[in-house]
Amino acid sequence: MSEQIGGVFLVVATDDIAQIENRVLSAMAEVPEGRCLFTFWKVNDSWGVSVPVESTVVQTVLGSPFERDTSEWLFYGTGAVRTYDTDGNQPKSTWMWVGCRRMGDKAYRRKQTEVLDRHVIEDSSIPVSHKVFTRDVANNLWHLQDRDCLRQMIQRFQSLTTWSDELVLVHFDDRVEKWKHAQMNCDDDLVPVAEKVTYECDGIELLMSGKQRVKKNPLQNPLF
Repeated sequence: MSEQIGGVFLVVATDDIAQIENRVLSAMAEVPEGRCLFTFWKVNDSWGVSVPVESTVVQTVLGSPFERDTSEWLFYGTGAVRTYDTDGNQPKSTWMWVGCRRMGDKAYRRKQTEVLDRHVIEDSSIPVSHKVFTRDVANNLWHLQDRDCLRQMIQRFQSLTTWSDELVLVHFDDRVEKWKHAQMNCDDDLVPVAEKVTYECDGIELLMSGKQRVKKNPLQNPLF
């Protein structure tokens, strides 16, 4: 049985723009029609000059903004990932990602155009009712444990955009790996919890989202 490639991932760890462009072109050539290329890179911990990885990838894949009418690629999205130590609440590192999709039938169309094995469908299921999915996975800012965070990122996208009988190609600086599908399991993942913070601005006190009341100034004319 021939291997089915469901998507391609590229991990960037270089500051050489020309090298990034060449690696993107190499990864693009392996993306099947309708499937995605996701690129990941780690953000510097300090302010300063940085390599414009996102714009480099987007322009390499989609071409110049003036030439995108005939492009066979589409923009998919961008996002960020914050990682944390097991015992800490402060982010340890930040990763960014950008995704583009080659034109063609999307992954879900397989179910409409061919008969899929019941086990393939079951193993490809996504826990959409899990609190981690609704609070984290379904957003474009993720919160993950720092240990093995890159694998967690790739496997999330693998679960979201490919079927369980498909492999993905992961391009590192010195090698290309084939990864089997890993069903998404959110039980041990972090669950972001929003905190309500009282804050004020001149004339209005905002206690919580959607509620506000005007503060009265005793020096003002009571008729106003």
